[in-house]
Parts: sequence; C-alpha cells; structure tokens
Amino acid sequence: MARDTELYDRFVTHKVHASQLPPHDFADLVRDNVMKAAPAGCTQVFFTGGQTGADANEAALSTAIKHHAMANGNDEWNVGQLVAIGFDNSNHGQTTGCLSVSSADANPNKLPAFPWPKAEYPQLKYPLYAYEHENAAEEERCLEGVKSLFANKNVAAIIVEPISSIGNQMATPNFYKKLRKLAKAEGICFIVDETKTGMGASGKNWAHDYWYLHDDQTPDIVTFGGAGNLNGFYSNLSQRLSG
Repeated sequence: MARDTELYDRFVTHKVHASQLPPHDFADLVRDNVMKAAPAGCTQVFFTGGQTGADANEAALSTAIKHHAMANGNDEWNVGQLVAIGFDNSNHGQTTGCLSVSSADANPNKLPAFPWPKAEYPQLKYPLYAYEHENAAEEERCLEGVKSLFANKNVAAIIVEPISSIGNQMATPNFYKKLRKLAKAEGICFIVDETKTGMGASGKNWAHDYWYLHDDQTPDIVTFGGAGNLNGFYSNLSQRLSG
C-alpha cells in the first residue's frame, strides 16, 4: 500500500511542501511517479499550492485563459474580456473562477462570480437502449447551444465533469467526442474536471477514459485533487489548441 512507502513518509508524514521547497530529486519523482498516471495526450503536469480540487480548477481556468490570450495575440487588458463556459449542472468549487463556471445551485450564498455563460447539459432518458433516438436528439440540441455560445469570440475555455456534481448526470461518449471536436475546431481549451472522478474513483484511472477518445481528441487540460492529497492539472498546452 502507498502508506507503507518511503514516498508517503517523505511527503505526507513530514508534510513536504513541494511547490515552495521541493526536494533535490523532485523532477525525478514526478517523472517516475506522477507522469506515469498522466491521462492520454497530456505531456505536462502542474501542481497547485491549495488543499482542494477547487484550487486545481481555478489554476486550470486561469492558465487556459492566459494561454488563449497569448495564442491569439491579445494583450493583458484583453485577458479580462475572455470567458470560460461551464454547464448548468456542475460544481467545480467555491473559488471565484470555479463558481463562474458552475451551476447557480452550487452558489447558494450568492458569493461573487463572473457573469460567464452556462451551457445546457443533456437530460437523458433511461434505459438508454429504449430512448436511443430521443437521447441523440437531446445531445445534438445541447451541442447546438454550445456552438451558439462559441460564436462569442471571447470564449477561451470550456470545462466539463465526467459525472456532474449536481444530479450525478452523464451523457453518452458521443456527446463528449463531439463537444471536444467542436472546442478544438474553435481553438477553445477543453478542460475535464476530474477532481472528484479521477485517480480510480470511477473504476478507471480517469473517468473520461470511458469516452474512448482517439489520440486527436484528448483533453487539453485534466484537473485532479481533493482526496488525492495532491492538487493540480495535466495538460498538453505546449501543443496548438486548434488544428
């Protein structure tokens, strides 16, 4: 078990803060341990200094927006005009950026948040085999809604949970594949929030593995954190977001 390892003693028992005072062999440890668990297509990992999954999502949103600005030649002033899109059944955390891409139900105390647009999430009927055509039409309707939001040229990123925090909802793999394709075509960063579903919680190392994405469909950013005692995100942002 992990608790019986020397790494556990070094980083958890003795509470080494890797982001402030990393050990001399930190790069080797990341390469040999953390990158082995990287989602398909992700070539980098970044750690956040917080203690919650919200810290990872907040850092990912900020990075995606800044990356989009630089990739499109925007200056610092224009960064403030960019937005990220979330879905109406999500809860990515209680920080300002996370609340801005989460459902209104995730913010009962009306904490400050940006007025960023939300996309509708497909409301599927079950059993799936009995409502195949109706569900396909519902997913297409929601994808058209996302496309209309993408028409706003200020959209820098879209974030989605493999299993929604509100209602424990899921769409079919076809929906996520088309959503990813649409984001890629528009040069918009595609973020998958795995802070609750990653690290084996779904039966696979990453819940978005159930989407069966091909090599050219992998997410730009995958966040992790929460129960893992390690927060951050994997990414491929050294690559072009469009193409």
